[in-house]
Amino acid sequence: MTRSLHSFCKEHGLAKSTVHSHLTALGHDLSNGLTEAAVADARSRFVTAATAPTAQAVAAQVVVETGNHCSQLATPQQAGAFSLESFRDEGITALTFADPGAVADEFLAVADQLLAGMDADVKARQQRLDATKAAQAKVSSKAQELSLEARLYRLQSGQLDTAQTSETKALQDAVGALQSLGKPPADTAA
Repeated sequence: MTRSLHSFCKEHGLAKSTVHSHLTALGHDLSNGLTEAAVADARSRFVTAATAPTAQAVAAQVVVETGNHCSQLATPQQAGAFSLESFRDEGITALTFADPGAVADEFLAVADQLLAGMDADVKARQQRLDATKAAQAKVSSKAQELSLEARLYRLQSGQLDTAQTSETKALQDAVGALQSLGKPPADTAA
């Protein structure tokens, strides 16, 4: 009857490679397991009284007691109030609003008034600009007309002044010629 090398080594706590090397060196064929002769050679070489399996010991019924190794203490009374201040950094103080929602509501109301004021101002400025543009358009055409008429006036008045002067000189020359034909006025100093 054959036995596996694995079960033999496990039963005796031996390394399979060591037992395998020893038995093959003795000429045993281990391809079909250990023969009775191989088992006998392995026992004679590796199994001693210390490594031989012993019968399983039967466990006795044992009762374990905890003994009196501890004393029970009364439950301590806890303080009625605790302060979290002792857990915080001393150098840091948080700033808060009593009612952040009210602060936000007030901010939004003021911001809405400012936005409405800005919008009204922009509209008023736009109306002023539109009125100024319309007035400037009216004035611009009249200013252009005035500029053209002023040039024309300058030309006309210059021509008229030149003609007036010429005619006045001609008249003065005629009066002078007439006076030269007459007798000089008599001296009435008597």
